[in-house]
Amino acid sequence: MEELSRPGPIDTTKAFRDVNAALFELLFGPVIATFARGLVHAYRDCGAADGTEIAVRVTGAASQSMSLRRDVDRWELWSGGSATPATRISIEADRAWRLWTKGLSAAEGERCLLIEGEWRLALPLTRHVAILA
Repeated sequence: MEELSRPGPIDTTKAFRDVNAALFELLFGPVIATFARGLVHAYRDCGAADGTEIAVRVTGAASQSMSLRRDVDRWELWSGGSATPATRISIEADRAWRLWTKGLSAAEGERCLLIEGEWRLALPLTRHVAILA
């Protein structure tokens, strides 16, 4: 009969970090995509001509592209970029998450954006709040 050996001590801190890292990679993209759905509400008072498009690129850990398009009296959110946007906005995923959960102020958020095109079309993105506390 074989003697059972006892396992060595478990580094719970490392195990916890590994699990958190795996969950982060799995869930961060869908969380950012979910938060972005509220952008149409953030843009509701932003006037623009019908057909105006805003390309939003989230970079880093949750890289994704989306477009806001003005249609009659509302904005619509589309996945993917736009070929001819009036404004292109780029923001790093960690900063988008912090901005949209009130971890950064709108002024701090403005400094995190890379903007090509009409600046005024980027500002509602900095005032978007996805989670209320």
